[in-house]
Amino acid sequence: MQDGSRLEKEMRNMSQEAVQILLTCLKMLREDPDAAAPLIYKLGQEHEELGKELQALAQHVSRQKLAAEETGDERSRLLVELADKQPQWIVVMEEQTGEVLYVNHAAKLVQKNDEELVRKLEKWLRGRPVKEVGETRELTLPREGEMRFYSVSVYPLHWQQRNAAAYVITDVNAEKERVKRLENHAHQDTLTSVFNRYYGMKLFREWLAAGRTFCICFVDLDNLKYVNDNFGHFEGDRYIIRAADLLADFSPNAVAARLGGDEFMVLIPEMSVEKCEERMDEIRKTMDAYYVEEQSPYMCGLSYGVIEVEPGSGMSASDLLGSADDKMYQYKRSHKKRQRKEYFGIELE
Repeated sequence: MQDGSRLEKEMRNMSQEAVQILLTCLKMLREDPDAAAPLIYKLGQEHEELGKELQALAQHVSRQKLAAEETGDERSRLLVELADKQPQWIVVMEEQTGEVLYVNHAAKLVQKNDEELVRKLEKWLRGRPVKEVGETRELTLPREGEMRFYSVSVYPLHWQQRNAAAYVITDVNAEKERVKRLENHAHQDTLTSVFNRYYGMKLFREWLAAGRTFCICFVDLDNLKYVNDNFGHFEGDRYIIRAADLLADFSPNAVAARLGGDEFMVLIPEMSVEKCEERMDEIRKTMDAYYVEEQSPYMCGLSYGVIEVEPGSGMSASDLLGSADDKMYQYKRSHKKRQRKEYFGIELE
C-alpha cells in the first residue's frame, strides 16, 4: 500500500467531489464493501493508485466479513445443536416485531401437541419486553384441563443479525408439587394426618390478625390414659385416629389440628357457638355408637369447649385457647356421672 505521505499528496490534488466520494467509500467499506465497488471504480478513473488501494482494502474487508459470518454461522449452529438437546422450551423472538425466529426441539413437540398453549405462550411473551439479562418471570397457563406453572428466563441476544430475546421456559409443576408435599408433611400430624400444633396455631394467629370472626373448639379425648395403660398404645392410637377423622370432617371450612397427645383444636368460621356445640354432640354420639358396635371393652368419647372469637377482643391466641380449655373442663366434669352410669367399673381420668 502507499505510504502516508504519498496518499496525503494525492489527496491534496483531488477535487472536492473526489474527496467526498473517497469519504463515502471509506464509510461504505465498513458497512458493505460490495456496495462501495461502483464508487471505487469511479474514483479509480481519475486517481488510479488510490483506486487500487481502495480495491485492495475492499477485498480485505470482504474477507474479514466473510470469515466473521462463517464464525457466526458456526456459532449459531452450535447454539441450535445445544438448544435442541435441552428439556426446557427455548423460543427466540425478534425484540421489536415479536416474530418467532427459532424454537428448539422440546418446544416444537409442545407446538405439535398443543397449539392453543403455544399461542397463549407467544402472546404472553410478546407483551413483556426484556428488562435485564437473565431476569426470571412466573407464568401460569391452562394445559390439559388444569393450571400449569412455568418459570421463564429471558436473555437478549443477536440472532441472524437481528436484535432478539431468548426465552427459556421451564415447567416447574413437579418442583411445586414437591414443595407442596414437603409443606404438607411439615404441617401435618404424622399419626392422624390432620394439621399439627405448629400449623394450627399459625393459622389461628393469622385469623386473629385478619380480624376474622370464628369459633374455636378445644377438644380432649376421654380416658386415653386408661386405654393406653390397659390395652396398649396401638389401641390408644386407633382411638386418637378415629377422633381425628371425625374432627377433620367437622365442616367444609373448619380446620382441625392436633395440639398433642389427646388434645385437638378446631377453628370454625361462619358458624355460631350453638351450632358448633350441636355438631360436636353429633361427633361424640358417632364415637359412642362406633365403640358400642365394636363392643369396645373401654369407655370412649370426647369433651369440648367452644368459644366465639370476635375482632377487637384484645386476647392473644394462647389466652383464647386457654378459655376454650377451661370451658372444656367444665363440660368434662358435668358428664362424669353419665359416663359412670353407662360404663360400670371403669376408672375415669
